[in-house]
Amino acid sequence: MLLRYASGKVVLFEAIGGTGVTLTDWNDFIDNKWNHAYKKIVYRKLIVQRTPEMLTEFENFIKVSSIFEHINTLF
Repeated sequence: MLLRYASGKVVLFEAIGGTGVTLTDWNDFIDNKWNHAYKKIVYRKLIVQRTPEMLTEFENFIKVSSIFEHINTLF
């Protein structure tokens, strides 16, 4: 999933076998040629009503997912 912050920064929210859920800066993803690991990358715009509650819940989901998966890689 691609996420664009209000600042314009784009990150990739991705679940990877072995390392878990990661947030990767899009520029790093391209600069390191990690996009070559995929046969196809599909972009679909998510059209949703962005209420403050929805954005807060989504942000919490990303934080918890990233932290949980990082903790799993430590053990």
